[in-house]
Amino acid sequence: ASKEVLHSKNLKQLLEVVLAFGNYMNKGQRGNAYGFKISSLNKIADTKSSIDKNITLLHYLITILEKKYSKVMLFSEELQNVPEAAKV
Repeated sequence: ASKEVLHSKNLKQLLEVVLAFGNYMNKGQRGNAYGFKISSLNKIADTKSSIDKNITLLHYLITILEKKYSKVMLFSEELQNVPEAAKV
């Protein structure tokens, strides 16, 4: 499972998109970060739109991934052993 995570190109690209979103949102304050803490991924579902409170950053991220990075959405296929390993 750890090798799958390490070598997953789609997971890497997904995390790159998440980092780009964060850098864009924090432009001028903490933008141009080189990385982020894994624990901050939990905030994606909690960050709500200023226009529509029913839409979160997670919703928007999925929409963008489906439109522009559809291959990335298959990252779970590269991580088949991770759910089982997470039980350990």
